[in-house]
Amino acid sequence: MMNAELVKKMVTGKRVLISLMIYYSFFVIMYLPFSPVSRMILKHIPVERVLDLQKTGYSEMEAEAFLHDLGELGRSAYIRNLWTVDLVFPFLAAISSIALILYCVYRIRGKSYLSLLVLVPVSVAVLDYAENILITISTLTYPDSMSTIVRVASVCTRLKWIGISMGSLISVVLLLLLLFVIILRKIGAGKNIPLS
Repeated sequence: MMNAELVKKMVTGKRVLISLMIYYSFFVIMYLPFSPVSRMILKHIPVERVLDLQKTGYSEMEAEAFLHDLGELGRSAYIRNLWTVDLVFPFLAAISSIALILYCVYRIRGKSYLSLLVLVPVSVAVLDYAENILITISTLTYPDSMSTIVRVASVCTRLKWIGISMGSLISVVLLLLLLFVIILRKIGAGKNIPLS
């Protein structure tokens, strides 16, 4: 278990806010359909077809069709995106989520097993990197058969999006709990609730 005072000193509201601002700025640059990265890679392909953005996963046939439609230049740009922009993104997402979770947990309860919730964003980052590796292998070996690699990549993609949903829910619940604790402290009903 982490030292509660050390976490409180390191994970300040200002640092959490800065990490979230960096993350969301990066998100806009990377994922919105009008972003330069999306336009460069996709051109005429709908963003919903991008393999790592398909929340419900994809079949080998869908992956093959996507890679075919990208063309050689598009596949090259897609791999470049996976290993430049998308190399940083999972790290930023994990760091900002971990900071937010720790900020809330250690201000609601002090030292708590709830801090283990940071395993969700860590798992999402690991799944995202595994997905990137598998999609890269599929893209580099295209048009050769890639059924096993695509199936495992698709599972990683689905689990990643489940983790992202869980992480978002955890963040909202913790923020609401923190707000509730702050309100209780302000009205004097929660004097024994640790909050710094």
